[in-house]
Amino acid sequence: MIMACSDGDSGGPGAATTGAIQVVTSTSGSTPDPDGYEVTVNGGAAQAVGGDATLTIPDLAPGLHSLELTGVAVNCAVSDDNPRTVDVVAGETVLTTFSVSCVAFATGKIAFRSRRAGGNGLIFLMDGDGANVEQVTTGGSSPQQDFPNLSPDRSKILYTDWRADVPDPSADIYVVNADGSNVTRLTDDPAADWDAVWSPTGQMIAFQRDRGGGWEIYIMNADGSGVRRLTNGRGPDWSPEGGKISFYDGQDGDSEIYVINVDGTERTQLTENAVGDFRPAWSPDGNKIAFDSDRDDNFDIYIMDADGANVMRLTDDPGFDSGATWSPDGLRIAFSSDRNGNNEIY
Repeated sequence: MIMACSDGDSGGPGAATTGAIQVVTSTSGSTPDPDGYEVTVNGGAAQAVGGDATLTIPDLAPGLHSLELTGVAVNCAVSDDNPRTVDVVAGETVLTTFSVSCVAFATGKIAFRSRRAGGNGLIFLMDGDGANVEQVTTGGSSPQQDFPNLSPDRSKILYTDWRADVPDPSADIYVVNADGSNVTRLTDDPAADWDAVWSPTGQMIAFQRDRGGGWEIYIMNADGSGVRRLTNGRGPDWSPEGGKISFYDGQDGDSEIYVINVDGTERTQLTENAVGDFRPAWSPDGNKIAFDSDRDDNFDIYIMDADGANVMRLTDDPGFDSGATWSPDGLRIAFSSDRNGNNEIY
């Protein structure tokens, strides 16, 4: 809404030569932006304004000005035009209102591996805010469990287990109900099977296998049947529409991010870097891919467009940041970091 309020006679001797804009912000909804916003005029210096506040910007020349509200949190959106054009009149204050609506973060559940119960690692589940930590698996004869992955309906968890009490023990893919019941072995191969992920429908699984000649990507049905090789590589992740799998591969030197169709066609390289790019993860809308990289001398989390364009660094810490995982609404990313001396979830 834009209204003009007179500040006095704009004609005759001594008439005002400038005007002003009064900005009013109004914020509604869940999880509002905690630190307010900033306002810029014609791309100039930003001025802070609260979530429900008034800011007057004086001494503006008459005519059209571009006004923009910035610093809006990712779970909030400006309802009206932003930026917008405001017509300033000499001697008057023009009122404009920015209405911002916010939604609650859909963080869901996070499955993770931890040594908090002793041993080399078991599978745990917690809320997206870190509350309600629950142990899902037990140790038994397992020297180590790792790479948990929640099913699309959040009812089951895939993981890798190095059990010693099964025939032909090796690293194999297992599945367990989220409440810890019904542990089932899905692969039984002398090769090491790691890092399994669900397809978007939960009907297929991709994983990596090492037969001694390098890691390869395989896919299989959710019950472990129909195993077939897809391509060389590691760290698979299924695209949200189900037609592609991203992965990383270092057989040609340094590790790069690739995608391939699930039928094995059109293997495409997305990154080209002198050091390593690892563990790609698709955003829920399929438009972005998060990944780990040491391209800036230490491991941090990056994102890029799904075609490899517009790479942006998200974390910048001397610690080792890795394992990016998107929240269900695509607004946040969980990852592991040892920035405080031991690996924790951030």
